[in-house]
Amino acid sequence: MGWKMTGRPTVRQQRSKWVVRVDGVDTATGKPRPRQLGTYPSRWAAAVAASAAAARGAGRTGKGTVGWAVERWVHSRSDVGESTR
Repeated sequence: MGWKMTGRPTVRQQRSKWVVRVDGVDTATGKPRPRQLGTYPSRWAAAVAASAAAARGAGRTGKGTVGWAVERWVHSRSDVGESTR
């Protein structure tokens, strides 16, 4: 089961804690599947974690080999099955 991030990390309050969540889609079924990246005691700590997660997700750009380009394309597609990968 693969997963593709479709949005930016968001900070939300859940009861007395702060959580970082990111919207995504299950690449096998195409259904929306959000992921929770962590639980934090303060909003500031959650915001720092969210910005770090956004930076990691954006760090995949740049030049590379043909294999790198194919791998990036496959991960960007939500309609590619496991056998095609």
